[in-house]
Amino acid sequence: MNASRYRRTPLPKRAQVAVGWVAVCFMALVLSPFVGFAVHGKVSDEGLMTTLVFAALALAGLVVITAVHWYSWRTLPPHLVEERKSGRVVCAEGAPSVVAPTTFSAKDDWIQLRPEGIAFSRNTLLSMQGVPDFWAKVWSAEQAGESFVAWTDIDEWIVEYDSDGPNYHGLKVRPRGMIRLRRFAPGLSDECALLDAVRFVGKLSVRLRCDVECNPETVSLAGS
Repeated sequence: MNASRYRRTPLPKRAQVAVGWVAVCFMALVLSPFVGFAVHGKVSDEGLMTTLVFAALALAGLVVITAVHWYSWRTLPPHLVEERKSGRVVCAEGAPSVVAPTTFSAKDDWIQLRPEGIAFSRNTLLSMQGVPDFWAKVWSAEQAGESFVAWTDIDEWIVEYDSDGPNYHGLKVRPRGMIRLRRFAPGLSDECALLDAVRFVGKLSVRLRCDVECNPETVSLAGS
């Protein structure tokens, strides 16, 4: 099994953020007030000038890094820029065979892919927006501890990375709704097996807005 099937096209080295140099410039900026004192051994006008020069060099470095990165993005192929903006789409065609129903779980989080739709636990559900019968689905999730969405109601499955909160799977629901499910590592499988099942059972395309690490030795939990 291809372990990189759920990864976006790698960026050329020139277009990647020079994280190391950015960190060096920020550290130099933070430490600049101490440089003047360290050089002159006291608080003085000369020390202040040294501090300002050191800080200016750090800021100039950040400006240069930003300019180089911007220029590198301007020279990237349009399809690569679009992929980084909106995500890479992996079509349902070509997905490995999966027998439904199949369940992926870890502690209180679980997702079950059934022939007619997807069920998930209350703990896995992060939010619902613009979903038909919203309150009925929320009530079902609270009372029964689970909720269900038919495949026919889902347009697309999106894999998201959120720097400010839990990473999530986004279910784009007709007509303009979104259901966010917590991403988790299934105990005996991995996220790639889950996405394989989404493509095969649900006949949905998967949009990758981040890379998903696949274990080449992991087998999908078909029929579990």
